[in-house]
Amino acid sequence: MRNKYVISVSRRTDIIAFPRYIDWFTDKLKQGGCYVRNSINGKSFYISLLPNNIHGFVFWTKNPSPVFPRLDEIDTFGKPVIFFLTITGYTSPLEPNTPPTSSMLKMAQKLMERYGPNHVWWRYDPVVLTRQMDDTWHVNNFEKLAKSLCGTPRCVMSLLLSEGSYHHVSERILPVLRQTGDTLLMWQLDRKAELLARLGKIASSYGIRPEICAQPEVAEVAGLHKASCMDLELLRRVIPEISELPIKPTRKNCNCHETKDVGNFNTCDNACIYCSANKRLDKDDSVVSQINPKSVWLWPDPLDKPIPENKIKN
Repeated sequence: MRNKYVISVSRRTDIIAFPRYIDWFTDKLKQGGCYVRNSINGKSFYISLLPNNIHGFVFWTKNPSPVFPRLDEIDTFGKPVIFFLTITGYTSPLEPNTPPTSSMLKMAQKLMERYGPNHVWWRYDPVVLTRQMDDTWHVNNFEKLAKSLCGTPRCVMSLLLSEGSYHHVSERILPVLRQTGDTLLMWQLDRKAELLARLGKIASSYGIRPEICAQPEVAEVAGLHKASCMDLELLRRVIPEISELPIKPTRKNCNCHETKDVGNFNTCDNACIYCSANKRLDKDDSVVSQINPKSVWLWPDPLDKPIPENKIKN
């Protein structure tokens, strides 16, 4: 049985964007593990963070600024790190609590200088099409970002999902756009894919591989690579010791290789209007402030379970 994993920190919530969450994460590294809340039944399960059980860490974030003072501490753990940065160039009201784009680009460069380009991946996700942010806007915006992010091996894109199980996104984003005199563009697939194909050509011109996440029909029409956000070949560039990882989808049409995620849904204070992982944006209280950094899991309610004795497991 395999006993080593890539740890995802976290595709469910932006752990390194908040000092309180960074305190929680580094404490769990010292303790040797944490619990995670099953998003379906609410039950907890344990994830080991012992060095012998870990290949490395992937940090998903829209704001790495708070983690910079803690990088030496995280590096002391002795495991490779990858930063998966969402940089869209959007501003309020879509992303009310994220840093200015110029700051994000500077931080991306600092991370590439510190760790190397293969350690920094880029997400341009989701692609939100509105009357004020049409194809011309996206082409000009994407060109500026790609030029600054030259060196990263990839750019993962996907179109905004706002129907079906993502209906809560539509219910949230439409009123906000109306307040600004804007509205979503209801284009057909071919036109949306044409835009992503144009963005893909721009990315390629800067040596960045363009990819489409979990939308194979879009990738096929656009003629772009079907993404595996947790891509084995790209992971191996940073963590050569990985031999194999099974495919373990996190949603429909996901091609990701397996990771262990230590975060929980509905715990992020970034408050991005289009977010599909956070349904608690109507709450006034900060979720982050409700988390005890000493808690055994990243959830407001206490969990009366101990961290197992800190022994290396074979």
